[in-house]
Amino acid sequence: MLNSDTAPTSRPQASLRGQALRLLCLDCTTDKAAQVHALNAADWPLDVDEILTAPPLLPGRPERPHLVHPSQLKTRAVGTLEGRAGLIHALTHIEANAINLALDMMWRFAGLPADFYLDWWRVAQEEALHFDLLHQHLIRLGFAYGDFPAHDAGTAGAGATHPGGPWPGCHACRAQPAGVSG
Repeated sequence: MLNSDTAPTSRPQASLRGQALRLLCLDCTTDKAAQVHALNAADWPLDVDEILTAPPLLPGRPERPHLVHPSQLKTRAVGTLEGRAGLIHALTHIEANAINLALDMMWRFAGLPADFYLDWWRVAQEEALHFDLLHQHLIRLGFAYGDFPAHDAGTAGAGATHPGGPWPGCHACRAQPAGVSG
């Protein structure tokens, strides 16, 4: 028999939304993409009303790429190997941010319809596939994700124009998703 002092507490990672938060916290983007791609949503219960608590630093970020203001990025001619690799790296970085955004949308907002979370899970898996495909192409070119600096536009200031987040008129979404912190 359990009393209120010994009642089990919620195990956030025991739900699909908890798994989304766990994955969002991973620092290594290639590991994050692989784990998102491998996780089967049907294996996890979906508790739409579960309130999850954010860890101090979201999202998890790798040491590389070095994030800079977009104006500090070097322009490269795409007619060179380095230029093509730089372009593919930029696209790979966009996909990394998209994975984070999709995972963030899943855990952050409780009480929405189940299809909301399942749709965002599908988005996370698609973005993980895109990241993997682009990263493999970078490797074939002799480079890897993190070899070039990347913009910090997805993590700085994007939500500043709308107090409820990056979406005009989104009064229910007072917290800003991880990919668009102000």
